[in-house]
Amino acid sequence: MALSIAAFAWKSGYPLHQLDPASPPNAYSPAGQVLKRAAHWLRQQVQRSATDRDKLGRKLAFVESAESAPSLENLQSNETIAPVPPYFRSPIPVRYPEVARDTVRIESDQAETPPQVTRSKRITITSDDLEPEASRPTRMPPIRIERSQVPPARPRVVQPQPSSSPANFAQDVRRKFSRSREPMKTTKLRIIVQEYPDGPGLYGLQVRVMCKGINSHVAGTTGRDGRFLCELPVRAQSGLTYDVDITWPRDMGSEVERKSITLNADRTEFTLPFYQRLNP
Repeated sequence: MALSIAAFAWKSGYPLHQLDPASPPNAYSPAGQVLKRAAHWLRQQVQRSATDRDKLGRKLAFVESAESAPSLENLQSNETIAPVPPYFRSPIPVRYPEVARDTVRIESDQAETPPQVTRSKRITITSDDLEPEASRPTRMPPIRIERSQVPPARPRVVQPQPSSSPANFAQDVRRKFSRSREPMKTTKLRIIVQEYPDGPGLYGLQVRVMCKGINSHVAGTTGRDGRFLCELPVRAQSGLTYDVDITWPRDMGSEVERKSITLNADRTEFTLPFYQRLNP
């Protein structure tokens, strides 16, 4: 195939070295026409019948009985030798300019002398060339702020903070329990913090939701109604147990109370109450 392409390229006068197998040419370009003619010729040769192939094989077969070119043993020693053409070049290189070694001569006495150093005038710096010194800073009288000039501080309002990292916590829980090959679902947990049952909600209390074996957690504060809502992942069949911690305020002892609750996927919301006392 390569030989046929080279033959058609030589026949059409196209330079063979410009054919790049990595980038096929366009069908209507000169290179594309060369490939098209070569492919057409190869297709004709492949589609030959058995009779045509047999005839071609007989024509190209070597027959010893037929007259062929004489071998070296059959040549006559007294035959005339063809003269050498005028453009013939002897195969033995004799004083070729590219191999001549007597064209370059190096003499050691021709060392160049380095140029002499010329000295310029001395550089002198006087006091006029220097920048003037900066003036000394002048001290201002001290600034005194009296207590009457300070505006009273505004009362600090505690805003409930959202969950610290609910997305990371849910991802950690799913990654931890995904090995059991049990599908995971989500459910809501509503935490109610009151001083006594059916009483007013406690505002701004810290709440933290954790799961055993998980380093992260969900944390936040209760709202004005004393409620804290979060969405947690659970296993579809066996459920999942979470630990809930709340921190009571200072006037109620500053104690941390913990409760555990098992969430199942059959309900959409669970409620977990915390009471400081049972009676109002």
